[in-house]
Amino acid sequence: MRLFKNFGVINNLRDIKGGVMKTSFFALEHQGGRHHMEDSHFLIRNFGGNKNWILGGVFDGPGGNSVANLASAKLPEIILGNLQAGMTEEAALKNAYSNLCYPSSHLFVGCCALTFLLKDDNLYVANSGDCRMILVSSKRTVQLSRDHRVTEDDEYERIISCGGIIREPYACLANGHGLMPTRTLGDGQFKSIGIISDPEVFHHKIPRGKGIYLVAATDGLWDERDNKWVAKICREMKSPRKIANEIVGLLVGYQSEMQQDNITVIVMKLSPKP
Repeated sequence: MRLFKNFGVINNLRDIKGGVMKTSFFALEHQGGRHHMEDSHFLIRNFGGNKNWILGGVFDGPGGNSVANLASAKLPEIILGNLQAGMTEEAALKNAYSNLCYPSSHLFVGCCALTFLLKDDNLYVANSGDCRMILVSSKRTVQLSRDHRVTEDDEYERIISCGGIIREPYACLANGHGLMPTRTLGDGQFKSIGIISDPEVFHHKIPRGKGIYLVAATDGLWDERDNKWVAKICREMKSPRKIANEIVGLLVGYQSEMQQDNITVIVMKLSPKP
């Protein structure tokens, strides 16, 4: 069964006026050929009552949707509480990930989690797993996060040092059960082989210029198409609504329904305030 969810109205496609940036955004979910939708997301403008703050996130739940739904429901309030307590942005994001859920309570389900906080022209991206965020300008495409899989040397070494078995692209337990991402929230049964929840947090200054796009998505996009392909669509389609629909529509067209993974895409367009 196919299921499209269009979140453009809910997530305020209107321009956000004020501060140094004018922002429009659009989010789209597609269930693909899976029996269940295991992705989740949120996108909050004026985060914490701050006019120029935007908090967003995409979550992909291997094994079920319970941790992904928990993340989209609870992370915003935990992050806000941490910031109000005086934590730095990096500490607030890391602490939120570590305190969202206990692996012992979520042994057989987890989620990859990418959360971003935009404060004026400062962007903080916390990633645990293989969701990804990129920046597209007229001339450059920049990956703003790092995928956590066994193809990364440090991730590979951690799994091996903890007694995990590598059967690429999976990190496996002795019983053969495996995960492709090497960092997730939850997934308690895999913590003994080095599957950790700790996110990497990246700080970026958003460049000034017309047509700056931010694209955050789950691996239903990135496993099928690369950053360059997404950037080309951004430059051609211009509107976040059109970009998101084009990305998902083309992926659906390329694959048979049973091949399609869940896909969640958030597209933001940033422009200098006139």
